Amino acid sequence: MKQKQKGRKKTQYFRKDYAPAKYLAMQKKADKPTTKAAESIKLTAQKIGHSTAKLAKTASAKITKAKQTRSKRSASAKPQARRNVRARSSTKHVAMTWREKTLLSLIATSAAMIAVTFAFSALYDPIKRSERELEKLADAYYIEYLYPSVLGKSLNQPETILADYVSAGMPSVRLRQLLLYNDSKYSDSASIFSNSYYHCDTNKTYIRYFPVAPYGPRDYTVKYGTACERVSQNS
Repeated sequence: MKQKQKGRKKTQYFRKDYAPAKYLAMQKKADKPTTKAAESIKLTAQKIGHSTAKLAKTASAKITKAKQTRSKRSASAKPQARRNVRARSSTKHVAMTWREKTLLSLIATSAAMIAVTFAFSALYDPIKRSERELEKLADAYYIEYLYPSVLGKSLNQPETILADYVSAGMPSVRLRQLLLYNDSKYSDSASIFSNSYYHCDTNKTYIRYFPVAPYGPRDYTVKYGTACERVSQNS
């Protein structure tokens, strides 16, 4: 009887359709992509790349156009913005310092004093006072006395009489007559023509009237002839 040999391992083989072996084979096959799949992936990647480039180009064109539009609007808005800034700066209130306020106050005070001085001179200057008073007396004399006296019964037809005096004028009226007519109604005005500052010769100072159409009581012009002078103030 033969004895069995010890210490030798026996190699064991599995069939091809054994489940673990079949799974490993399928797994290896799945891990390696086929040529068609690789080409499909490559084509898809190219299409995506082209589409991305096209979109990027379109977006870039839109951004450039938008920038140009904004630049044009900004350029057209700049003059208006400058005008608005100038308007705001011109109307902006600037606080003045106390020196500026003091200077303006002095200027305003000086201007007021000058205006008062001129007004006082116009009112109380002896020459101007006499001129205003002579005009007032001339107007009153013509309306109150000379016009109705010359026309008499022809008040409704003044042109029949006054038209003859248009060129040559009416007879001269002396200042003395103006002060004495109508019962010396304006005799108080004599002090304006003769005082310590100014003196008029009432016999040489005169007025002459020139009627004008339509020959109403105020339709006339006056020529003044004065014989007046300032009185010298001796110290």
